Amino acid sequence: MRSEKKVLTYNISRNADLTLRLYDYDRIDPSTGKKRDIQPQFVYENVNLPDKMIELEMYPAAHEFGCDVTRYWDEPGLYTLIRIHVKKQGKFLHERFAFYTCVDGEGTINGISIRK
Repeated sequence: MRSEKKVLTYNISRNADLTLRLYDYDRIDPSTGKKRDIQPQFVYENVNLPDKMIELEMYPAAHEFGCDVTRYWDEPGLYTLIRIHVKKQGKFLHERFAFYTCVDGEGTINGISIRK
C-alpha cells in the first residue's frame, strides 16, 4: 500500500547584479532589437555539473510561545526559511517582511484569516 506524500517547494535566491544565461529561448532585447546575450562558458565555470546534491541543514525544532519552530536556513539580512507549526494557538515574532504559506488547516495572522 502506497501512502500519498505532498511536497511544497520554494525557489530561494539572492539578489545579484549579474545574470548569466545558458539559454534564453531566443528572447529579443527590446532596447537593441537583437537576441539577448548568453554566456555558456561563464555558466559552466560557476555551476556544479553534474549537479551535486546539497543537503538542507535542518536545525532542531524549538517550542516558542505555542509554536513548534524549525529553522531550515537562517542568514539574517539575506533570507530565512522557517517552518512554524501551531496546534491550537501560538505567537511568533518576526521583525522583517515575510511571506507565509498555510500548507494545512486554517487560522489567523494578526486578525487576517488564512487557510490551505
